[in-house]
Amino acid sequence: RGFYSDRVGPVLDLGVYALHCITGLLGPVRRLHAMASIGMRERVILAGVGARESFRLEAPDHVMLQLALASGAQAQVLASFAVPATRAPFLEIHCTRGTLSLREPFEANARVDAWLYDDRRVPLEGWLTHANQGFGRTPVEDLIACGIVHFVACLTGAEEPITTAAHALHVLEIAEAARTSIAEGGPAEVASTIDGSYSGEASAVS
Repeated sequence: RGFYSDRVGPVLDLGVYALHCITGLLGPVRRLHAMASIGMRERVILAGVGARESFRLEAPDHVMLQLALASGAQAQVLASFAVPATRAPFLEIHCTRGTLSLREPFEANARVDAWLYDDRRVPLEGWLTHANQGFGRTPVEDLIACGIVHFVACLTGAEEPITTAAHALHVLEIAEAARTSIAEGGPAEVASTIDGSYSGEASAVS
């Protein structure tokens, strides 16, 4: 039940993965606006201690984040315990001349589909399924754990950690700013950056 309380919720449990990906690719968040609701008021424990017991939610289980990044890019994240299933991609990036779509959230070498803007007389039309198939596999197998090869390389000093404490703190500040935005009903600023620098005091803004 702890995951459904206001101490955790879907952003800290699920949204952090998408937030790490977005900020890792596009840079730090500077401002956000969050909206939340309770999509499924009654929950039933399906397994383990307390199986078949029901409990009532008092905290949001469905949160939408609208993000403004320092780079000028914008992003949105849906973190929800109230979506039974979806065919939406885990991450989709819309660029000037194309779109990249990643469906599998936990595999660094997972399939990436691409749609490219092609203005040639005989254009390449439609989606390129598994556009990354011809590329070599990275030893980093998992978007979360980064893989045993990277872990050992960090221990031996051959590599620096891909995930850092500063990056994690930035994502945590985004989650806390989302709480502020939801509580106050307006946008909130994010002051930290991925590299550990600090741009000023974070506060709710109008």
